[in-house]
Amino acid sequence: MTNQSVADRLVNYGDAIAAFSAVNTLALLVAMGENEVRCSLADQALLVYSGMVSFAVVLTLAVVWCHRTEGRLRAEAGGVPEHLRRLRLIFFVVRLVVIWLFNVGALPLARIAMGDPACLVSAA
Repeated sequence: MTNQSVADRLVNYGDAIAAFSAVNTLALLVAMGENEVRCSLADQALLVYSGMVSFAVVLTLAVVWCHRTEGRLRAEAGGVPEHLRRLRLIFFVVRLVVIWLFNVGALPLARIAMGDPACLVSAA
């Protein structure tokens, strides 16, 4: 296995992490469509919010590690032309935007779902 092939694999891992973040957040929002899930999470709103932000931080650290390691491996393999370096940076930023957009962007939707008046009535 060469440095180039490992670097290519790390790019795939970074893409997979960003995609996993999006799918995971969408699954949570779909689950909140169920009244039982929504109402059971209503009492744990702070835990849900902190969990989503913590999850985004962990995924961000994983993507940063993949990006840095990929850069190091490509440098050892002979370097990367400047225009490709800029593309690597753009793709890296896009991955981070996807992670944070889905995780933090879903917070208001989760808040709306957990603030359902039906949950307050059933809890009383």
